[in-house]
Amino acid sequence: MKISANILNALFQQEDIEGYINLGVPSDEYESEAANVAAALLQLEGSEITEENIAALLILEWMQSFDLSDADIAPRAAALQKIVKLILQRI
Repeated sequence: MKISANILNALFQQEDIEGYINLGVPSDEYESEAANVAAALLQLEGSEITEENIAALLILEWMQSFDLSDADIAPRAAALQKIVKLILQRI
């Protein structure tokens, strides 16, 4: 599944899950996460391209990048799910 890191970065900025963009940080704040997710999505093929798999990739990336626990993900779940739906609309 191919979606560019630039598109993902724009989606991450739009949703601003961590609230960094609203705080005025540079627009490249989510760039590394976008690149990692884009690379991971490239590995998905055919029947692997599911809402569940994309959500799992996003959650794993968020947990690793922002040093989050499962409990920390819960308040971010709705925003992450919205991004999953936006990604699926672009494929």
